[in-house]
Amino acid sequence: MAILEGTLAYDSKLTTTDVWQGQDTGKYIMNLVLSDDVAEALTALGVNIKEGNIRKFSSGFANFIMKDSDGAIIKDADDPLPDTELGKGSVVRVSYALGKPNGVYGVPLYFNGVRVISAQPPYDADNPRPAIDADL
Repeated sequence: MAILEGTLAYDSKLTTTDVWQGQDTGKYIMNLVLSDDVAEALTALGVNIKEGNIRKFSSGFANFIMKDSDGAIIKDADDPLPDTELGKGSVVRVSYALGKPNGVYGVPLYFNGVRVISAQPPYDADNPRPAIDADL
């Protein structure tokens, strides 16, 4: 297992599996913005990195582990899914493994552990996304 740190590019999908074009993928996902050094190292291993150094990490199993920044367990492998999602901008450290290479999509990345370094709330009715033209 390897470990890296990144910032969520979008809200996570850790409480339910992701849905793509109306179909349940059966996977829990996080899209992370990676540092240039990490992105280059993963690219050298055959991992495709999107513009902005964004890469998806997924797990097809609900037995992943979550810890807070102090190392206290939020969710262990036997626990049900976490109560809340991580929001865009949350900083996490991920324990991951490389999957088998795919000629079209490159090498997939599978996570089995997440340490939440700093959490942001997900966007929802109580925390709406800012308007596109909002003052930043």
